[in-house]
Amino acid sequence: MELDNAYIAFHKQTGGGYDENRNPIPPADEVSAYVPCNLQQIKRDYRMLVDGQYVQAKYSIYIKPSEMPDGYDANALTMCRLKNLDGVVLGDFIVHSNEPLSLFKKNKLILRDVSAQE
Repeated sequence: MELDNAYIAFHKQTGGGYDENRNPIPPADEVSAYVPCNLQQIKRDYRMLVDGQYVQAKYSIYIKPSEMPDGYDANALTMCRLKNLDGVVLGDFIVHSNEPLSLFKKNKLILRDVSAQE
C-alpha cells in the first residue's frame, strides 16, 4: 500500500467562444482543488519522444479516480500542478501518459516539465 505524500491539482480550460457582438472570448484556465496523491521522482533514464526530441520524464503519480474533484475526469487529464506536504508548489507539469490500474483502483500518471513542451 502506497501512502499519499503530495497533493495534485488539475488544469482545465473553461469558457471561450463569442460574445453577443461576435467578438472572440479567450478561454480561462481553471485549477481544481488539491487532492492527495503518491508522488515518486523518476530517477532512471525515462525518455519520451515529444515533437521529434527526447524529453526526460520528471514524476510518476498514483491517484485514486474516486478522489477526483467534480467536473474532472481521471482519464482525460492534460496538465497539473503539484505541491508537497509542506505546501511548497513544485510547479506545473504536462501529463504525458495516463494508465488506469483497475486492479488497484488507481491511475498512474507520468509527468514532464511544461518547459519541455516548447
